[in-house]
Amino acid sequence: MIGFLRRLRHDINYHSARRSADRWSRASDAWLFVSLPVAVIIVLVMSVVIRLDETLNLAAGVVVRNSQGVIDATITGPSQSVPLVGTFVASVEVKQRREDTGWPVTLWQRVHPPEVLISTATGFEAMDPDSADPRARAVRAALNRSMPAVASELVSPVKDEWRFGAVIGTIAVIWLVLIPIGVVGILLARGVAALGAGVMESVRRTRRARGLCPRCGYRTRGLEFKEACPECGELLT
Repeated sequence: MIGFLRRLRHDINYHSARRSADRWSRASDAWLFVSLPVAVIIVLVMSVVIRLDETLNLAAGVVVRNSQGVIDATITGPSQSVPLVGTFVASVEVKQRREDTGWPVTLWQRVHPPEVLISTATGFEAMDPDSADPRARAVRAALNRSMPAVASELVSPVKDEWRFGAVIGTIAVIWLVLIPIGVVGILLARGVAALGAGVMESVRRTRRARGLCPRCGYRTRGLEFKEACPECGELLT
């Protein structure tokens, strides 16, 4: 990246020698370099401000008591029907919380371990993965049978991941967008300044023709031998 910026600066200096150097051309050259840290700042702000917090439904199931009186569980995908074989004991839901930052691509992601919720008389409660409760053992066994990947993540820590490829790509895209925006803005400012200067010059010529001070409009007829306007000090010669 540093080598690229050096080559870019060399090319700009080379081509700038062929054009008039004024404040507008210098502003355009400066913007090419300033826009890069601006793009980095925008991406950092995006990674803090833009957040998507969602909870995924990984699985659903039931806990039953079979004909031998043993607690058993059946776990399936969230969109599949759960067969009820035995006496109903509790409903089971497996959810996972995920936090994403950045737009339109994910720059940083935090993934929480799956959480098993078991229905009770008052609602759903989180199940302790290490609990000796027969219902917990049955749910763990069912997950090991049907969803071993989810079962292995029940006791995993929270995972934080910076997607550096997406970060660098987003910085590059924003930088490429900022460069023409800044150049167009400088050209518009230059046009407005030129228009304003033209209007002021027209006003000055009109005032001179009417015998007025070109700066403040003070009447200068009869002051031909005065070098400056007595009101504002503008040179009259």
